[in-house]
Amino acid sequence: MIDITNDQLLRDIIMQHFVNSRNRGFEQKPQSFYQDLRSESCSDELTLEIFKTDNDGFEIKFEGSACAISTAATDILISMIFQKSDLEIKTLLATYEKMIETGEITNLNLLGELIAFKNIFKQKNRKTCALLGSKGLKSLFNF
Repeated sequence: MIDITNDQLLRDIIMQHFVNSRNRGFEQKPQSFYQDLRSESCSDELTLEIFKTDNDGFEIKFEGSACAISTAATDILISMIFQKSDLEIKTLLATYEKMIETGEITNLNLLGELIAFKNIFKQKNRKTCALLGSKGLKSLFNF
């Protein structure tokens, strides 16, 4: 369980996923589909790549140029939805978006490392950054 009172730990989580993103780098598979994401309020631009895997699952990667908040949130979200059902993905995205918009934490265990963004709701100009990946994933999955 992540200590949500440890602000340094939460900043470290964000920086780890910004500097060493696990899901950065396209695979460029022939069957890949791409979703472009552009922030309405800054210069953040990411592209998601989704493709089927050999075991009938899917994998998502991303590329682009974005701030630490957008990059880290997108990287964590992609990691967390791996091998999840549509319902599980919808629930995670809704829980995360509610926290970003209102600050309300309805399921700490479900959020995992996304809890690092718990104070974003206080910074209106950063909400767009934190939601860029989530909105892109919803569009990608037609949610």
